[in-house]
Amino acid sequence: MQILNDDEMRNIEKGFNAIRLLWVMIVIALAVFIIIANVIGKEGTITGNNKPDEAFLLIGYILYAIGAIILIVVYFIRRAITNPKSVISRMAGFMGGNPRSAVGRYLVGILICSALIEAIGIYGLIIFIINADFLSLYFLIGVAAAAHLYFRPKKQELIDLATQIKQNS
Repeated sequence: MQILNDDEMRNIEKGFNAIRLLWVMIVIALAVFIIIANVIGKEGTITGNNKPDEAFLLIGYILYAIGAIILIVVYFIRRAITNPKSVISRMAGFMGGNPRSAVGRYLVGILICSALIEAIGIYGLIIFIINADFLSLYFLIGVAAAAHLYFRPKKQELIDLATQIKQNS
């Protein structure tokens, strides 16, 4: 027995295509960070070719720790978004304009998670700018890219969410 009708499936398909396009554009920004760092080069950073201060190294360690925390937070946000009974999912529905819209809930959830993951790449760029550390840049960009792939939008999640919302109403 199919719970969602053809119109609802078409809306999900259109919504998912928009979500996927936004997600791809956010992921492309990671490549832009690498391009920016290579254009700036070590000479354009705060420490240049010199050894960074202890304070700058501490900032880098703090950003690594925040990045690890972000990955944990994103995991729980994604789980909450796909559960229609969770408070986070319902709040995302209101932010998306229609509390009963699975596409709105899912879109808000994907955008929040993608923005948090993107912050990890930005932290890599910040560490590069203050410490001239290409290794940290590439590592954090890689972590962000892997997280984007792991937490990518999935059509089946959206369909399941829409089905659960319809069953609960």
